[in-house]
Amino acid sequence: MDTFTTIAAAIAAALVVGALTWLNARRAVTLDYLSLEIDERDSKILSLQEQLNDCLHASAAIEKSLAVLEERSKHTNGGIRDRVSSIEEQNEELKVSIAYWQQQQEEMAQRIRLLELERDAMARAAQREGHGTDMLAAYEEALRRLRSAAQGKTWEADYLIQDTRLTENIARARRYGDDEANQADRMRVIDALNRVLLRCTGRGFETYL
Repeated sequence: MDTFTTIAAAIAAALVVGALTWLNARRAVTLDYLSLEIDERDSKILSLQEQLNDCLHASAAIEKSLAVLEERSKHTNGGIRDRVSSIEEQNEELKVSIAYWQQQQEEMAQRIRLLELERDAMARAAQREGHGTDMLAAYEEALRRLRSAAQGKTWEADYLIQDTRLTENIARARRYGDDEANQADRMRVIDALNRVLLRCTGRGFETYL
């Protein structure tokens, strides 16, 4: 009977050691994967920041050209009205170009903020060793916490508007796929939600992830 008990104890100990070894290996793989994901997000953020800088340079060059053209138009006399008209048309075209580049800058700034938000959330998940990298699930969990925090507060109505928009966006992503248009819409919603939270609670949306 003692021999049987000893063997059973040895088998149990071996199983425990095996299970712990497997769990440690799985945890190491998860951490490696999260580290690669964070590096990839950092690369995307750097790339977008470079594009944003290019847009800023292009916008500055266009504004400089516009100023030169406007200065020329001031010195144009009635004898070259056709040229004035042409310059004014060019001015309008340049204004349209400036508006376009400014819109591009805003969209890229929003994408950078979202990527930074996701990168920080994944970094925190890596520290906790095991929360995964599904950002949609992280957003849903954050919204659940925020609904509870907003209940009965004066800012509950403002918050629920953005909560509904983000919830619908996540539902579309899960049902139809998360294309670029849906991602851009989610950036705008998160930006609006972040403004509401900062104004009403002093905390940004990323602190709830």
